[in-house]
Amino acid sequence: MDEAVAAVDAVPLIFDPFLVRGMGYYTGTIFEIHHPDFAFSLGGGGRYDGMIGRFLGSDVPAAGFSIGFERIVDLVSLPAADAADAVALLHDGAPLPQLAALKAALVAQGRRVRLERKPKKVAALLDALAADGFCAFAFVREDTTPESIELKPIG
Repeated sequence: MDEAVAAVDAVPLIFDPFLVRGMGYYTGTIFEIHHPDFAFSLGGGGRYDGMIGRFLGSDVPAAGFSIGFERIVDLVSLPAADAADAVALLHDGAPLPQLAALKAALVAQGRRVRLERKPKKVAALLDALAADGFCAFAFVREDTTPESIELKPIG
């Protein structure tokens, strides 16, 4: 693939004529936002002149984009001291109010908390969490309360 590369204030801009976004309303140029530490895009957008016109009754030039909030949060690095208090709660689709209460209780203790749906292969998830600086995890069951959380060390 032949890419044209430009730089604006040391930010590389790469032209990819094969880029496709999954939204049918784009009418012109499309783009994605990438970070060198990730293989996926952090956001993207493009021109969608026809969409605004549908609501206003006349064509209006338009462009827009969206950013993946969770992906941006993953870019934030915390000091190593914070890793000691980083825990993950693994659940099988527990009710949102229960998950929110558990997370709030741990955050109130000064912990960094991530909610993760429990996969079939827990070991792979625990390895990824350890690589992200998490030191402990807990399985969330129907009867888990903030007082009964059983944190287990990762590794």
